[in-house]
Order: sequence, then C-alpha cells, then structure tokens
Amino acid sequence: SAPMILASPVPRTSSSWKSKKLASINQILVVGIGQTLRSDDGIGIKAVQAWQDGRTAFLSEHPVEVWLLPEFSIESLQEAAQFKHVILVDAMASGLPAGSVRTFTPQDLSDTSPTGQSAHGWSLAENLELSRALNLPVPQNIILIGIEGKTFDMGVELTPEVEKAIPEVISTIQSKIETLLKISG
Repeated sequence: SAPMILASPVPRTSSSWKSKKLASINQILVVGIGQTLRSDDGIGIKAVQAWQDGRTAFLSEHPVEVWLLPEFSIESLQEAAQFKHVILVDAMASGLPAGSVRTFTPQDLSDTSPTGQSAHGWSLAENLELSRALNLPVPQNIILIGIEGKTFDMGVELTPEVEKAIPEVISTIQSKIETLLKISG
C-alpha cells in the first residue's frame, strides 16, 4: 500500500455541508495547524478540534470545512484556494507572553517580522509570495489566528498558559466565521 503523507492538503476531518451543494464562493475553510507531539506547537490543532467538537449542528448548516494539518505547505495553500475565506490557527513565537492570541492578515506578516515565521518550514508570507510569483492559485482572504507558545519541545501536553488560551481562540474562530457569513450571505 502507498505510504500516508502527513502533510497532505486532504482534510482529516470535514463537515457535511458539501451535500447541500452550496456555491463554492461562500465556502470558509478553518485549518488547525501544528505538531501535537511538540508541546505548544499543537495548539492550532487542539483549539480547532475544541471549536469543532461543540458545533456539529452549526457545521452541518453552514459552508464551513475543517482541516487539521501538521503544516500549511505551499501545496496546502493551493488546495485552499478553492475557498473564499481561509482561517488558519497556529502557534507562533513572536516574543509576546505565552498564551497571547493575535489575529493577522498576510499583509501584517513580513519576512522580517517574527510573527511571520512558522515552526513548519517556510512562513505563510513566503508561501504566498512564491505562489503569486509562480501564478499559482491562492485564497482570496486569509485570516491567521496566532497563539503564542511557550515551549516547542517534545511532549503531548500544552503548557498551562497556552491551554488557558483555548476558550479565547474558540471565541475568535466563531466570531470571524459569523462575520464572514454575514459578509458573504
């Protein structure tokens, strides 16, 4: 059998909205990014899973898809281009206090900014720049929710400061989606 590719842009989990045949222009993609075996680096996946767990009915009624990925590669970026809005949730290391939650757009990120750096290889800003230079498709609207990590060492547990940020991240994800649905609707 073929080996499993962990960084595949194919979603590990998804909602059932596709059966409603909604127009692709209204689709929203939420991506939890992280390595769950590297302590606080797993916050993106854990926060998105926590948000998703309490919203089965919401997800079945709205054009929202969920992906959980170890990294958001240039291939993932191209696959995400089919969505009008993409919300990325990931750990960051910018020097803010651990557990701080910030919302960015790609325009906020630059190669000289520590918030533009990812623990998963190239930064989002670099992937966007390269994709545009190569005329590859990219999402129209990207929102990045970054959670400041404390440690990225091996381990499956989040630090207490980062774990305490999960309710704020859940609220931020839901608020952004509700705003996007109003704009698109």
